[in-house]
Amino acid sequence: MGANLEGARIVTMPDHEVQAREFCTDFIKAPADMRFVFGTGDYGRSIAYAIDIAAFIDDFTDSTHIENTPIIRSTDVPSTGLAVVASMLRPRTAIRTVTGLGLRALDYFAFARFSGLPVWPVAFWPEFEADFEAHRDAYLEVRGRLADQESVDLFDNLVRFRTQADLEAMTAYEFDQVNQYFEPFLELQHLGETFIDVGSFDGQTSLQFAARAPEFAHIYAFEPSERNQQAVEENLATYGSDRVTVFPYGLGDHETTLRFDSQLGSSSRASSEGDVEIAIRTLDSLNIKSPTLIKMDIEGAEVPALTGAIETIRAHQPRLAISVYHHFDDLRRIPEVVDQAGVPYRLYLRHYTEGIDETVMFFIPDGASLS
Repeated sequence: MGANLEGARIVTMPDHEVQAREFCTDFIKAPADMRFVFGTGDYGRSIAYAIDIAAFIDDFTDSTHIENTPIIRSTDVPSTGLAVVASMLRPRTAIRTVTGLGLRALDYFAFARFSGLPVWPVAFWPEFEADFEAHRDAYLEVRGRLADQESVDLFDNLVRFRTQADLEAMTAYEFDQVNQYFEPFLELQHLGETFIDVGSFDGQTSLQFAARAPEFAHIYAFEPSERNQQAVEENLATYGSDRVTVFPYGLGDHETTLRFDSQLGSSSRASSEGDVEIAIRTLDSLNIKSPTLIKMDIEGAEVPALTGAIETIRAHQPRLAISVYHHFDDLRRIPEVVDQAGVPYRLYLRHYTEGIDETVMFFIPDGASLS
């Protein structure tokens, strides 16, 4: 007698997962001379460590090999090739390039999830998935506080992308680091704004601020790397020392010194293996007058920096533009820290690449105290 299927739940794989699994099977079974990796970063290299490939694809490097594996141009890949696209910032653009040559391609995010090979896990995705399940109510509370539909849609798309490795979730987002940190809802004023640029790197974000608020009162740029400090000072020199202050500090929740890896460009960060030592201060200890906008993008040090800025935030209620993509729990943890200031902020969420990086949470004050 047949089984009673009444009320049974039939689970089917999403189309993207079916297609990804098929590609992964074909890639692994294919001869090595048909396997290619688009991109020469750590993620792409991890594929070559896990399985033999014919070559890396890179249209811009002058290098010809990584260890014993050649690097070739995309136009040199045979049409029968299979390519994993290991671009983190512009994966959809890279896939269009590869498929435009007639190749079959899959993004690294799906490959890492479904191939079964021991490649690098994507950023903090495994930890995020566990944290989202463990603190679902807290995440949904943040979602419920988001001030517009664009923010809610992005929140949902980030969760889908991180938990399902479905790149289609990110089709609405483009690489746009010119407008990063600056959105119309900030309502920047032509006159009188004071900007705190934490993680200034070369000062380009401060220049973008100055272009939008040309008669600003002051820019305070924080950049602990001596090499980068010089770039910030040169780029902002036209505004004069009476309107620009460059602090040679990192920010944290207490005064200390840390090792710092200054060789990673805009991704330079505190590291126990760093090549230089930097000073850490709290923002509250510096008594900056009347900040109106604080931006933080400091490679995962946002939580301690915000903790050390609570009194400043409480006293002046500045707008905040805070990166929320460095740690698995940033989406829920950073609002929790900011809430300690007791300021009734409206929350917005925006994203500035096609991939995993450059998600910013904005805090816009409503004007009344929560305390």
